[in-house]
Amino acid sequence: MSRTRGAAAVLRNNNTEILLVLHHWRKGGSSWILPGGGLMPGEHPSDAAVRELAEETGLHGRLVRFLFTIPYDIGISWTYLVEVEPDAQISLGHDPEDIKSKHKMLQDVAWFPIAEVAHYPEIQKVMQALQHMP
Repeated sequence: MSRTRGAAAVLRNNNTEILLVLHHWRKGGSSWILPGGGLMPGEHPSDAAVRELAEETGLHGRLVRFLFTIPYDIGISWTYLVEVEPDAQISLGHDPEDIKSKHKMLQDVAWFPIAEVAHYPEIQKVMQALQHMP
């Protein structure tokens, strides 16, 4: 089964920091990724990106533009540049799929200097897409 997801690339401090969430996977292991998740029935990937950003980080964003698609283990992720208020405070949210589960996928949320995470494939794609913006 293929699953489409929407993801939000949120930057601050003149595009030197990026927002990531730590996911602890059900099959084991964890990774820092862009906020995002699967689409609700009839939902567009851009709407999912903004909704997931709010659910996972407490931030209410404004869609700026589409950046790219990238495959992930069970489908395709559509990534969008999303703006938030410069002084907005992050808070670890929740994944609605985890409400009735003992397993909590979301473990942390943090701003990272892009230089520290530039080797992550998702971040490389974000930076490439930003370089090609008009």
